[in-house]
Amino acid sequence: MGRKADIAVTTIAVLFITIISILLLLSLFGMKLPGFAKDIYCKTIFVVFRSGMEEGGEADTYCSRELLINVNVIEREQAFLYDFADGGQVKRLQQSPAVMMLSVPKSALLYSYMTLKTDTDTDVNMILDPGGIALDIALLGDEAKEIYFSEELNGSLMSCTADPCLVNISLDFLGTLKVYDLNISYEKCFVENQIIASMLACWKKAGYGKYAKDIMCDELSLLNDCPAVEVNETIILNEIKKQGLDKTLPEENTMVKLRKVSSGTNLLVEYSSKDKLIRVS
Repeated sequence: MGRKADIAVTTIAVLFITIISILLLLSLFGMKLPGFAKDIYCKTIFVVFRSGMEEGGEADTYCSRELLINVNVIEREQAFLYDFADGGQVKRLQQSPAVMMLSVPKSALLYSYMTLKTDTDTDVNMILDPGGIALDIALLGDEAKEIYFSEELNGSLMSCTADPCLVNISLDFLGTLKVYDLNISYEKCFVENQIIASMLACWKKAGYGKYAKDIMCDELSLLNDCPAVEVNETIILNEIKKQGLDKTLPEENTMVKLRKVSSGTNLLVEYSSKDKLIRVS
């Protein structure tokens, strides 16, 4: 008797779900599905019957459009610095001592080198500030020599409070000195760049503010090996303007509710159809 009762209850439950499913589907394809009913359908019945649906069908598109969200991981990436602080790639120094400037991010430095060439035999005394770290280099006339100074640059960066750090390199030499092939490699978590890329992609997905529904576009996950970074609305908007993207994504269409992003943080990039803006929180 107990088993028959269980079968009867199960049958009733299946019939109930089937009836509700049919009603919701009728509302769905009749374009009259209210918000609460849509949530019920997409989060329960749609999930149960999805395996039997044709992929890419109308019901599949209807729910997936709102439920799917991209998860992008922000992690350390290798970056390179080739230019001096003034944007030049080659320095021809004729007056000693000469001072060059490097604008170096305070990130995990991998290596750094540059090539020196002189027209006469000379000993070059190189000093990095901040830190006052010295490196003595012997050069032969017309010899191009690669100079690796990772240890010295690391020491200078440790003495620096600003980020990026402006490092002054003083060179004392004889004759004419040519400095080129500057190459500094470091690791950095490009938090601002990834946020802006996700904002632009979300704005495009929303038809540049013409889409009539809210969209959850991206979830950005900051890995534990990324240091905490100051990120707020002013920083993001300034970077958007710096990259010349403010005409594509105007300031009035953005809202960045961030202050400091730490490792392990998850950020949400979404589109608000009511306010016609991209929100990052």
